[in-house]
Amino acid sequence: MDEVYKYKFLERLEAAKIEREKAFYHSSVSNLYFAVFNYMQGIIGEPPQGRWKHGSITKPFAKVCYEKGIYNTTTLREFINRYENSTDIEFTPTIKDIYLQIWRKQKLKKYLISF
Repeated sequence: MDEVYKYKFLERLEAAKIEREKAFYHSSVSNLYFAVFNYMQGIIGEPPQGRWKHGSITKPFAKVCYEKGIYNTTTLREFINRYENSTDIEFTPTIKDIYLQIWRKQKLKKYLISF
């Protein structure tokens, strides 16, 4: 495994654990997703040109894993399906979510000042 991507993978995994413990779930899920992406980059190495894209990394990853015997076909298929399905979920907060957070903080601040 490429050492740079291995470091990124392990760092994002650790960050996700810490964020989960602190109930920062959006950040935790985002770091988990990118940890998996960095893991795949580490297994397959540098792209033939440019950089790896999220939608196009799974085929080269599956090919390398199959050729090197890293995963059996059943496990590999499940891994790829889970990764591809995770990209369909929107993890970033919407504008509405951001405004709601700001509103709640302002409301809390007003409440604390009134005491």
